[in-house]
Amino acid sequence: MPIPSGAVGVLGAGGRRASERATRPEKQRAPLMAADVGIQRRASAENIMRSNPVVSEGADCGQPELESPVSDAAVLNSFGVTFFRPADAEESQADLSSDDKSDEEAHETMLKILKARLVKVRATKALFTRNPDLVVSHLIKVADDTLSVDVVPVLMQHLEDQIDEATSTASPENLSIAACFELLQVLRSLIDAAFEDYQIVAIDAVDSISTHWDSHLRALAREMDGPAAVLGQHSISAQGMYVQLVGMQSRIEELCTADGPVGKAATRVTGKLKYL
Repeated sequence: MPIPSGAVGVLGAGGRRASERATRPEKQRAPLMAADVGIQRRASAENIMRSNPVVSEGADCGQPELESPVSDAAVLNSFGVTFFRPADAEESQADLSSDDKSDEEAHETMLKILKARLVKVRATKALFTRNPDLVVSHLIKVADDTLSVDVVPVLMQHLEDQIDEATSTASPENLSIAACFELLQVLRSLIDAAFEDYQIVAIDAVDSISTHWDSHLRALAREMDGPAAVLGQHSISAQGMYVQLVGMQSRIEELCTADGPVGKAATRVTGKLKYL
């Protein structure tokens, strides 16, 4: 059926394309339809990727790639539960080994110190059996406060066991006034130490010496302002001991304000030395 000429103007180009498609063979339209389906599928995949961020980009095969699964540690951490990593265990073991090693080294060091101290005490004991005065000379030579604080109480007990001043120099088994005079410099070192035990040992020793040689010291105190001829009647050791005690008196008075046993001992001895 022929198309009127006026209809061509109404249909225009669209009418002609429709007419042409209608007249195309079926085999030519099949590839075009397949291309349209592919375009639609790709458009659908792009829409899915935009709407679902879980699907990875570039998955053009239509199979989405999901995110990696969350680990058990991450889940437990979200609840405040933490894992103890093997590396932490190794570090803790290393720290423990280091502490054990330091304790072992400290133990070995202490053993060496005690062994050396024991050797010194044994040597001093051997001298004491020969003559107590030799012990005082040894303490001055060694100049070790740790040894002095062990030995001085023994010397003072030995001095107190002596009957009186007259027998103090009668036998080499007794502690002489010269040895007591030399011992005062050892006691001064102990008084100036930072340890209370050392200070107490020194103060008690000063008390023992001043008590044992009380008559000599009081005589010197009375004659100190007298003529030199009178002072010459006393031994050089007695005069030196008097001068040493006067010099230590001010230090002992300072310790009277200390708390505890040091202050009590210093107060007791200061009262006895007031006549100096």
